[in-house]
Amino acid sequence: MSSISYLHSFIKKLISGFQTWIGFVDIKSSPVYFYVQRNSKFNTSNVPITFDVERLNVGGAMNLTSGMFTAPRSGSYFFSFAGISGGNFLGVGLFVNESKIGSGHGKPDTDFVTISLQSTLHLNAGDKCARTGTSPSGRRFFFWMGVELRS
Repeated sequence: MSSISYLHSFIKKLISGFQTWIGFVDIKSSPVYFYVQRNSKFNTSNVPITFDVERLNVGGAMNLTSGMFTAPRSGSYFFSFAGISGGNFLGVGLFVNESKIGSGHGKPDTDFVTISLQSTLHLNAGDKCARTGTSPSGRRFFFWMGVELRS
């Protein structure tokens, strides 16, 4: 074996060895993230907000028609929610398995109320998350996004 062939073989083995120990041991084979919007009026208070536009739903964990996100596996998830209402009050709640774990409220300085609420949560596989909204005017528009950080 020539020295060039030996060197090539050595480098190949060295590189393949790096590939076995560089990186995360728990690489996810199926990522989970979503971005949904409600661009039409939503007139029902204190029930899960349903969404009419799905921009992303990788992993299929977000259900537009029920407004529910179902954790496909246990892990840490980040959620961000924002909304606007033409009225004198806007409130939102975050529920996990029908238990309220967070909320936000806003009153307008002008004709509109804006609100945002971010959360990082540890969820178990099968846990269901939903957002609710309360506004007397019914003119509400929302977006909600979430991403699995680590399982």
